[in-house]
Amino acid sequence: MSPDPSDVEAVAEMFGNGAIGVLGELVSLLVISATMMLVDWRLGLLLLLTLIPVMRIVIALQTRYRRANSRAGGVGQPQRGSSGKSPRAGGGADVPPPIPQ
Repeated sequence: MSPDPSDVEAVAEMFGNGAIGVLGELVSLLVISATMMLVDWRLGLLLLLTLIPVMRIVIALQTRYRRANSRAGGVGQPQRGSSGKSPRAGGGADVPPPIPQ
């Protein structure tokens, strides 16, 4: 079974937007940090030092979430039955496969 092209495009778009978002957030963090250090270096340093443990906690929670999500088969992913078809709630009719382009 080959992947749906729209799924591949959605994943590529997510990673592309994610990389741009990360760079934008990094620039914002650097500008805000520099401004805080210029205004009051002691408070700026205190905030940056508290940022390190918070980042570690967030990364640890993201890792746990990803592991749990991969063990559960992914959130929002249709579960496949033994016939290879997605189960439908209410016993509705199956939707025909998409037309290849």
